[in-house]
Amino acid sequence: TAEPTPPPPSRRPCQPSSDSSGDWRNFRLPDYVKPLHYDLHMEPDLDEDTYTGTVDIQVELSKPTRHLWLHIRE
Repeated sequence: TAEPTPPPPSRRPCQPSSDSSGDWRNFRLPDYVKPLHYDLHMEPDLDEDTYTGTVDIQVELSKPTRHLWLHIRE
């Protein structure tokens, strides 16, 4: 099967979030979350000075959790 096409890259800077529902000052993973493995695939476009890519992250949780906050940009 064909993999989905990623969205086109954005050249705009990430804007700070005005959402106050999370702890935006603490970008660290909690102690009970342990990253085990990262798979990173990047495709640079040197003519356009952009890149696209994907990342898969395997984590181990040492206790049940309902939410895991990650910092991402779509």
